[in-house]
Amino acid sequence: MKRVLIVGAGAEVDLGFKSGPSFTQDTFYRQKDILYGALNDFYQNRLGSSRGELIPTSYKPVFLSNSRGEAFKKLVTNLGKDAPEYLFKVLNKSFDTVSNDENLTTADYETLYKELIIESDDTDAARRQSVTLKSLPDDAHFGILEQYYSALINPNRHSIRFWKLVNFYWSAFFSIALPITDGFYGKLDSYNKNHYAYVLSHLNDTVHKMFDPNHVNQRTSADCYYSAFHGKFDMVVTTNYTPYAASIVDCNNSRIACLGGKLSQFEHLPEFEYVDYSNEDRNLEDNACVFPYLLCQSPVKPVISIAQIDEFAKAARALRDTDEIVVLGYSFCNEDAHISSMVGEALRDGHAKKLTYFSYWPDSNLPFDRTAASAELARRLRVTNESATDKIEVVPVTNCRSNEFVNRCEEWTA
Repeated sequence: MKRVLIVGAGAEVDLGFKSGPSFTQDTFYRQKDILYGALNDFYQNRLGSSRGELIPTSYKPVFLSNSRGEAFKKLVTNLGKDAPEYLFKVLNKSFDTVSNDENLTTADYETLYKELIIESDDTDAARRQSVTLKSLPDDAHFGILEQYYSALINPNRHSIRFWKLVNFYWSAFFSIALPITDGFYGKLDSYNKNHYAYVLSHLNDTVHKMFDPNHVNQRTSADCYYSAFHGKFDMVVTTNYTPYAASIVDCNNSRIACLGGKLSQFEHLPEFEYVDYSNEDRNLEDNACVFPYLLCQSPVKPVISIAQIDEFAKAARALRDTDEIVVLGYSFCNEDAHISSMVGEALRDGHAKKLTYFSYWPDSNLPFDRTAASAELARRLRVTNESATDKIEVVPVTNCRSNEFVNRCEEWTA
């Protein structure tokens, strides 16, 4: 019996990585000025008019939004409705005032921007930012990133838009990479002084360390979802950027499809190609104009390479040729409608006989409505045919030691 596993960010929470909502906050709503300073040094030898007209001539430390932009004002409007007490404390104004953004001044917006968006080393401040931003709607970031994709075509003509996009990609890279690099370099003073600068100046070594099979196997050998899944699937499909899902299939690249890119992949300008530097025999050149290749959280994804299409082709072939699809840590969210469509089609067309979906349930003592959960999943997958809906089974799981999760893994072994 053939099985395909689909894993998302939730599958790596027990390895210390951010869940989807936390990742959204850390990328779309966090201005990282210290990172921009490190990137200025990183790009110093990678830019210039002598490199060609499509290579930017200078670096710009710009973020997706600012205190005067419509995106931030929309954020404040939502917070005025959902969390007025927070705005009241920050601005020392009445609830009626902060719930109506027409009463806010330019100075108010600047104060809120500094408090909410600019990255802080203060742990309490960072926690307040995170808690407050949780009141945002799930689709609040839709449309923000997409408006900048076209700037890649001619960065010189649209340099501000280009650098907003590139800085976002680096922010996403570090949001995922730092829990890994902390393990590599956490005892080094130079790293702790400025982890962004240290990683950028040791980028080749860092990428090689992250994707070394020995490191991957060691990190996933302890009690975690991936160790429980090891050897039980013919193919793994993942939207994660880390190397760890590959451990399930013994780091065999032909048996894993990485649909969102990887921390080891970097896009080159002006060629519009991305290169994987996970192999220690391949190094990123000192003068290459590159940025991380990551398909981040947006409903529209740019397609730039045949290699990218090949990853989706691997996933499509696996879904057409499997008996059971298993899903863990992945919500089939609206920003990944293309993946939902692939899975829904596999169920509707009868390719897959069963879908087992592990749904995170924080308290195993509370009742779990499997029927309602199955109906909601069918809705996300656009599956309305009764015969296809009957194939969906939703299983609650609290952690990798949950009884039903352990029992399923043992069944697959047998």
